[in-house]
Amino acid sequence: MMLFSFFAVSAPIFDLQSNQMVLVCDDTSCSYKSNVTCTECLESMDQIKNKTEFLNEITDDIEYVCGRLYNVEQEECLNLTHDMKRGLNYVNNHTSTMICEHLHYC
Repeated sequence: MMLFSFFAVSAPIFDLQSNQMVLVCDDTSCSYKSNVTCTECLESMDQIKNKTEFLNEITDDIEYVCGRLYNVEQEECLNLTHDMKRGLNYVNNHTSTMICEHLHYC
């Protein structure tokens, strides 16, 4: 299950079949880590939750650009922004604990 397909580069927490991995970030860099503990998952989710307003602004900018495309890719691009907004809403409407429990990290 991939919780946030749209965060594939920037900030995902995901489960790739049996190999659980999480993106762990500090102020300067991010790296993927396997064998995630509950505490690490909670810390990562808190970081993502603290950035949702900024991520929503970026999503709006991407949606604006997608709306200006006049080809087949416009629909796919708009679907991507819709998925991004759904993922951010999910993060905003659930606690870090609920998300990490759902992902079986806690």
